[in-house]
Order: sequence, then C-alpha cells, then structure tokens
Amino acid sequence: MGGMVKAIERGFPRKKVAEASYQYQREAEAKKRSCGANKFVIERSRHTLVTSTESVERQQSAKVKALKGRR
Repeated sequence: MGGMVKAIERGFPRKKVAEASYQYQREAEAKKRSCGANKFVIERSRHTLVTSTESVERQQSAKVKALKGRR
C-alpha cells in the first residue's frame, strides 16, 4: 500500500474501524456478544442485619486504637 500515509490517504484505517464497529454492533444486537454490565445479574437474597452491643463496640474501638498506636 505504500506506508501509513498512503493508507490514511486512501481511507484504509477509517474503513477498518467502521467495519469492526459495524460487526460488533451486529453481534451485540444478535446477542452473540455480551456488552454492558447487566448481563450477569445476580438475584439478591435477603440479608440479615448484624447488630452489636455496646460492649462489642467498645472492644472493637479499643482494638482499632491499639492498632493505630502500633503504627
């Protein structure tokens, strides 16, 4: 073809990008290619909330303070 300058002058890179884009869109619409974040939707189960008592909170707070003191 004569190098990249000649290829650009002839529209070769633009043509290849357009062809690839067209092919990608066709595959996506035919569901042959996955795209987007909603393909793998997980059903959510009900979670129980974890509650803590004041003594547990004090213990955890003391552990964090001790850890920060050792840094």
